[in-house]
Formats: sequence, C-alpha cells, structure tokens
Amino acid sequence: MLRTAGDPAAAEPLIREYNSILTNVLDEHHRSLIQAKGVLGDCLWQQGKFASADSFYVETLTLHRQHQPSGEPALQVIPVKLAKTRQSQGDDAGAEAVIHEALAWAGEMYGDRSPEVASVLNYIAFSYYPKGDGQVNAQREALSILRSLHGGDHPEVANGMALMARALSWRGNRERSDFEAADTLYRDAQDMLQRFHDGEIPWRIQEGICRRWGVAMLAQGRADEAEPILRQAVEVARSHSEEGMIENAWAQSAYGACLTALGRYAEAESLLVDSYEILRVRIRGTSPVPRLRGGLRPTVERLIDLYGRLGDVEQVRQFEQELRTIDAPLKRNE
Repeated sequence: MLRTAGDPAAAEPLIREYNSILTNVLDEHHRSLIQAKGVLGDCLWQQGKFASADSFYVETLTLHRQHQPSGEPALQVIPVKLAKTRQSQGDDAGAEAVIHEALAWAGEMYGDRSPEVASVLNYIAFSYYPKGDGQVNAQREALSILRSLHGGDHPEVANGMALMARALSWRGNRERSDFEAADTLYRDAQDMLQRFHDGEIPWRIQEGICRRWGVAMLAQGRADEAEPILRQAVEVARSHSEEGMIENAWAQSAYGACLTALGRYAEAESLLVDSYEILRVRIRGTSPVPRLRGGLRPTVERLIDLYGRLGDVEQVRQFEQELRTIDAPLKRNE
C-alpha cells in the first residue's frame, strides 16, 4: 500500500491511478480496493482537501459496513476519521452525529452490550474526545460493558480498567485529575493479570497496562516506582514484536522519559532517539486521527526535556520546531 506522509500532493496522482487500476480489475467489495480508497482519503485530508476526503471516507465506511462489518475500520477507524474531517470543516454537530451513528450502528449489528460496542467506546474515547469528561464517560461505559460480559477476572476487563485509569489521569488539569483512583485501577488491573498464565494474556494488553501506569506515575513525580514497571513494558514489547514496530517505540519512549527523570541521560537518549525515528516514519501526518497523528508528540516533548537538562540548546530548538510542526493545524485547501 502506498504511503503518503512525505509528500501527499505528489502522491495523490499515483494513489488515484492505483485506485483506478484496482477498480478495473477487482470487485468493489475487495479488501484491497476498499483500503486504497481510504488511503486516498488520508492523502486528501493531509492536503487540506477536507470535503473531498469526507466523500472518500463516507464511501469507504459504507463499503466496509457492507462487506467487512466486523473489522476495526468499519467499527472504529473510519468513523473517527470522518468525524475529525467534519470538525476540520467547522461542522462539530456533524462530527458528533457521526460518532453517535457509529455507536448506534454497532449496537444494532451486535447488541448494545456487546464487545464491539465496548471496542468502539474505547477507541473514540482516546481518538475522538479531548481529555476530559467526555473521554472519562466513554471509558466508564466501555468498562461497564466488559465487566457485564466477562464477569470477574479477564484480560479485557483488566485492559478496560487501565484505559479508565488513563482517562482519569488525563482529565482536565492536574488538580482535577483523580490520580488516586487511577492508581487503584492500575494496581487492580495489574493484580488481575497476575492471576493468569503468560500465554493467557495478550501481550499488547500486558505492555499497555505497564506503560500507562508507569507514565501516570511519572506525571506524579514517582520515577523510582515507575522504573521497574516501564522496564517491564519494554521487555514485553521486545519479546513479542519485531524491531521497529510501533509498540516498541511507545514502550521505549516512556521508559526513556523515566530514565531522564532519574538522571540516566545516556540510556534515555538512546531510547528516545530510536523511538523518535520509528514514530517519525510510521505515524507522522498520516491520518486525521490524533491517536496516530499526535503519537509522535510525547516523544518529542521528552527529547526537549532531555536536551534541556543536558544544556543542548541546538537540539532543544530543533525539537521545539518539530513540536510546532506537529501542532500546526492543516489549512483548508479546496
């Protein structure tokens, strides 16, 4: 599949030609053609062609729901891309309507208290809602569904508890963030996982719980406590994924931040620079979903903190410029 982050304007005619070729040789419901239409939507969005991207996302979502209704694109990814594109056009009401419709569609297809609805709630909490009450409420509802589905101990329940804890830690400013409740949820989630054998726990859940809990500790100035937990996240990611995968980068970035706080600067720099190089290539600018587009931001902030402590003014300036680039809103271009 063609990637578009480097130069979307130059990539657009190639992606259109690719779509045209697939249209001529494949059925309209073929997975490759549906994916190609989505990539074209991303390419148009990157150029500020929001209305054109909107139409491709609508078409892609319709095709996914008709032919691949149980996949993540139909349930989560495309609705959020479409909603964020509506926001980019100043249509906040339209964006909310897309989100509510996505939840309603999942409920009609699979039941209101289904794993699919919980999955949609988890995704939109992080990828659509800003940090605050909307995110907390979506995660709380998702966790309620998971508990009703699985009863007591279950890796998915543990993961839901950790996601709820993250939302609490992030809500509003530090004075509003309920760190104590979040810490209890993280601890209970970790304890729950201890009651399973290693082969029974999806490794991404194990890594994610460790990483999120460790990051929450760092936000409270608890680097000593966070260090073994974040080291575990790195070990889990490295033992189950290939070098250069995004999970490795996220885990290494969080651990690098911890090592910076502990004054272990050389180790921190190695981890953070490696994470930055992976994330810069893999996720920067590729999608309207902030979970992807903004995924580089924490690592850049951590590099600024590291080089600030080291007194490297040039590196600080370089990454501050990178931060401005990440945060710069796209201008409408159509």
